[in-house]
Amino acid sequence: MIRLLLGQKRILVEPGQGAGAWEFFPDANFLASPYGPIVIIVHGYNNDQDEAAASYRLLRENLREILEDNRQRLNHIWEFYWPGYLPKGALLPSRLPTNLASAASYSYQESKTTGLGKSFASYIRKIPPRDPSSRPEVIFIAHSLGCRVVMETLRHLDAAPVRVLGVCLMAAAVPVFKVEPAGDLRGGAEKPEKIYILYSPSDWVLHWAFRPGQFLLHPTTFPEAVGRFGNPFHGSFSVLDNVVNTGLGHSDYYRGRPAKSSQPSRTRTTIARLFGRQTPNLLKDRYIVEWPPLPTSAAPAENRLVENALVEN
Repeated sequence: MIRLLLGQKRILVEPGQGAGAWEFFPDANFLASPYGPIVIIVHGYNNDQDEAAASYRLLRENLREILEDNRQRLNHIWEFYWPGYLPKGALLPSRLPTNLASAASYSYQESKTTGLGKSFASYIRKIPPRDPSSRPEVIFIAHSLGCRVVMETLRHLDAAPVRVLGVCLMAAAVPVFKVEPAGDLRGGAEKPEKIYILYSPSDWVLHWAFRPGQFLLHPTTFPEAVGRFGNPFHGSFSVLDNVVNTGLGHSDYYRGRPAKSSQPSRTRTTIARLFGRQTPNLLKDRYIVEWPPLPTSAAPAENRLVENALVEN
């Protein structure tokens, strides 16, 4: 198989040698940026590369509109592709269709996130800083089970020389008890300098599928997902400004509104804050991520990175 990575910047994840080992392409050196932090978007469960790419495209279109005067910042986005799904055509012994087979494999896909997060943290630590006196700067935008991947990654970045400037968790398929004060992901939750939680009580996937999936993995638990009501972030280390009830369905977050709706995006304004864009209805936004000024010699926004082209046979 030949894979040629041109155009959008992609981080591809594949199983490595040994149990729980993962390999990342391209080399972390390619993520080095002379200007601004690295933004990494992480898709959720049951999304193959084509489906994830379509979701990422929706998010980019949303951001292009709101960052019209500073598209250079969109060049810092890297798309993360991890195998949280069954391959197309895969069947369970009962010969369920692929989508049902993948849904039934949720607990198996979630079990990958612990080792994947540890490996991803090691990969991020290899990103070169902008200059010798600084640290690599990273921003994460994640959806669904991708939020669990990010939280597991942050857990292992807790003592690492990396600045996590911001994290946005959309419809987070993360058990609430794991990010409570005694939870094993709490340290990771406190690592970002800015954190945004986009949740929805109308998310029926997290209501009907998340809890049974968790029960299959841990038969003594039947937990609530962070992305359902925003807990436990309400009142603990957050304010209304960064914990937002979107009212969206589980698959609507990249678009920011229900399918076939002409409503304004309910996620775009929040995510734009990660790119240094002021929220219109706030006089002073303490949750905005500050980016360095754009150098006058910066490359045009539409330039494509071709140096990270990878060819596999």
